[in-house]
Amino acid sequence: MYFVRLPLQCLLLCLLLPLLLRGQVQITDVGPPGFSAGDARFTSLKIAPDGTPFLAYQDVANGYRATVQRFDGTAWQVVGTPGFSTAEASYTSLAIAPDGTPYIAYRDQSTINRITVQRFNGSTWEPVGQAGFSVQAVEYTSLAFAPDGTPYVIYRGDSRDATRAVVQRFNGTSWELVGPDGISPGQVKQTSIVIAADGTPYVAYQSLQDGANGIVQRFNGTSWETLGTIPHVDFPSLALASDGTPYLTYINTANGDKVNVQRYTNGTWELIGDGISRSNARFTTIIIGPDGNPYVVYQDGFYANRSTIQRYRQGQWEDVIAPGSSRDQMDFISLATVGGMDPSLYIGFRDWSQQTKASVQRVYLNNAAPVTLNSFKAQLQPDQQVLVTWGTSQELNASHFEVERRSEHTTFEAIATVRAAGTTTEAHSYRFVDEKPLTGTSYYRLRQVDFNGKNEIFRAASINRQDGAWSALAYPNPNSGRSISMQVANPAQTKITLLTTNGLELAYDVSVTDEHTCTLNPKQVLAPGFYLVRVQEKDGPIQHHKLVVR
Repeated sequence: MYFVRLPLQCLLLCLLLPLLLRGQVQITDVGPPGFSAGDARFTSLKIAPDGTPFLAYQDVANGYRATVQRFDGTAWQVVGTPGFSTAEASYTSLAIAPDGTPYIAYRDQSTINRITVQRFNGSTWEPVGQAGFSVQAVEYTSLAFAPDGTPYVIYRGDSRDATRAVVQRFNGTSWELVGPDGISPGQVKQTSIVIAADGTPYVAYQSLQDGANGIVQRFNGTSWETLGTIPHVDFPSLALASDGTPYLTYINTANGDKVNVQRYTNGTWELIGDGISRSNARFTTIIIGPDGNPYVVYQDGFYANRSTIQRYRQGQWEDVIAPGSSRDQMDFISLATVGGMDPSLYIGFRDWSQQTKASVQRVYLNNAAPVTLNSFKAQLQPDQQVLVTWGTSQELNASHFEVERRSEHTTFEAIATVRAAGTTTEAHSYRFVDEKPLTGTSYYRLRQVDFNGKNEIFRAASINRQDGAWSALAYPNPNSGRSISMQVANPAQTKITLLTTNGLELAYDVSVTDEHTCTLNPKQVLAPGFYLVRVQEKDGPIQHHKLVVR
């Protein structure tokens, strides 16, 4: 038997590096992005008990019929046949039975738009009970399983006026009403259902009775109890914590369509997130993560309808990854989580960067990220080229970096690849010069790829370049409100004014960092909100830059 004596530094590196990098968050595609045959609508994502992701959607390329796919660890595979429903299927909702069997509910055009539920028997999809078992045409279907394996479904479409919320469950032979035919006080939209660990069904919906309000109800075994009414609600989404606490996220139509989150405790709704988005949002979705914290994902209007992921931890909301960092606009957002050694959040969605095809991404919530990034800057040079620089303090299994760029109206695309250091705890600096930058406002971001193909996207930096002229830049943006760096042609010959949106001039101290950079330090830390930076260089035009403080 032979032993190899390793230097003490190598032993310490092997022991400490996983601990040093623990807690970072990374995001990666699950299989190839845009894996559906064409446009995918009403995407619905679930994880089977064995950890297999399934995605259901309305498959436009297959006659708007229903298609379900599952990920086999390498690629997405169609479950059964593509477009297996008899006719068009909309409002597709997927659920996985405790035994791992996938079920799907949808509005079935072949039954005059009534609701149909099907399950996969191992070779084909078959109806669960009668196809089109609702009395009227339906919308907003949502399917869920009780712990005992009983499927429940909610939809809009009762027998009186086809606009109230109805809940049914399958008794093994047929579908039966849970409570009355129409549990809501009037017309509803955007229904959803979740089942508590004790088997209690909870539902949420937007009630159009006396305005757009959010209503949450639970079934006590005999009747539906209303857990209060929340005003000014759109896109409601409901989740239950392991202790049974209901959480509701929604768009607050009275506050610029920003995202609110409330939880129900001690018989009342408690607001724990008041306008947590930076601007208007849509497709809000909430789920309780494997760490017990609520996670919210939404289409973020502030970032051109790209996605933002936030979680509520230790009494405050935080970004899980850089906000608005998805490739492009996403909608029909659906969430699922897994625990274990790699606790993760899965996101299924219609991906506008892939011609509105289906994509699924995985956010590793407690996995070591390949790289710890210390800095990332994009700077316009006097020759109108753009210098992109970044630095790392440690790297793990890092293969390379991809520099990506987009304009105001395009999606990110890679323009350069830079080799990474591999595995190291030493600081490294990198640079890339964009010799042919875009005219106008453009954005640069960094994608790090490790040797296993996993990747992480870092926050973007912006540049405003006009042909033949130097354009000033304020960064970082968004900003903490304590220090603002300004990139200008000549700091000594530049007048910089910091303003509120009401035109109030704010005082600051200034220091010159280098020949093209100066730092503004406001006399008082800026409160969260929007500000303007007015820049006038000698004999140059006045430039205005929006600064976001959060």
